[in-house]
Amino acid sequence: MTLLASRFDDVMRHGCPTAERVLVVENNPGINAFLCCALTFQKYQPVPVHGTMADLTWIDLVDSSKGIALMLLDVSLMPLALAGASLHSVQARWRSVHGLIPPILVLTTSPLIYNGLVDYPILLKPFPVRRLLAFVQEMIPYRDEAALERSPR
Repeated sequence: MTLLASRFDDVMRHGCPTAERVLVVENNPGINAFLCCALTFQKYQPVPVHGTMADLTWIDLVDSSKGIALMLLDVSLMPLALAGASLHSVQARWRSVHGLIPPILVLTTSPLIYNGLVDYPILLKPFPVRRLLAFVQEMIPYRDEAALERSPR
């Protein structure tokens, strides 16, 4: 196993205790793993969810006791009208199950959704990793960099 795979596997299994937790809701397993890997190497703790926006049962399964600093939600497989309604449903369900709603970054392959959803920050796929990480860093404003440097690698 390479060092890169070893570090990713270790963080996914045990977490990084000082890192902000980022919920990743992406139905494609390869893209989900890619997003989680990118977040891990920027010292965020990804919380991968293999579900869809149409089926919100994944919200009940998320352990939010350690907090979720940001949600990455993919809405690529739905029409614009349904995407907006689904995002509002996610917020309502999250509020009823977990309380405070973390910021949401929408991911999509649809230019219609990219241009049509004005209430949310959106990244149009494909996107450079640095653009994703810039959004994440901007949406999670406080990071204790010194504590992150002390965290186990």
